[in-house]
Amino acid sequence: MRNRSTTVAAMVVVLVIAVAASAMAGKMVGSGGIRDGSIKLRDLAPSTRNALAGQTGPQGPAGSDGQNGVNGQDGAAGQDGADGADGQDGADGLDGADGSDGQDGADGQDGAAGPSAILLRLGGLQAATTRFYALAGVGGDAGTLDSTRARKGFASRDTVEFGTDFPTPLPSALDAARLDVSILSPAGTGTLDFMLRKNGANTALTCSVDVASANACTSTNTVTIDPADTFTLRVIAAAGASSTDAMVSLDLVHP
Repeated sequence: MRNRSTTVAAMVVVLVIAVAASAMAGKMVGSGGIRDGSIKLRDLAPSTRNALAGQTGPQGPAGSDGQNGVNGQDGAAGQDGADGADGQDGADGLDGADGSDGQDGADGQDGAAGPSAILLRLGGLQAATTRFYALAGVGGDAGTLDSTRARKGFASRDTVEFGTDFPTPLPSALDAARLDVSILSPAGTGTLDFMLRKNGANTALTCSVDVASANACTSTNTVTIDPADTFTLRVIAAAGASSTDAMVSLDLVHP
């Protein structure tokens, strides 16, 4: 502030000197003859104006910070970087606790009953005879079959039909669906005729073996069996046909 006052004072002195010199060159004008503010800087000679220019003062104090400008718009997204290498597998975790047992499922439906069968061994198939064999094992007229043959598993036989109950009591009806006969030692000529009889009457379950050319026969007709029915297996041997033994199988199924 002091330097500035000194500079102004010097400028005034120079101005006075210049005015005095100008007055002396023409008409001398005293300082009293100059009205304040009547002389402008443009009225002075260039050299005088240069002489009046002061020196640059010291730097003033820093001004306060200005307000922050508005944020610029976001730039465009950069490209995705390359995938990094896979990390190593972590250690296996501990086994979890066992869960509680689930509830029992509902019971499934009963499956269909499978087939069953009756297997008979017939002995003494003599030519020109008719024999009735029991399906229930030894039965009928015991005098026609000795005890030794019965113990060997032969079905009981008779020349008259005696009718036997079914070997196992039946809770419901069954179907006799197949009759298989195998002749073990056929002899002679002619046929051996096999038939399942029900309640003393013929059925469609029947087959014949020509002993001269075959040793087996099969019937796949169906006969319904009720719990109260009785059965026999009838065998008719022709005049020239015979066999020592025969095996008979009767298949049973639920209708």
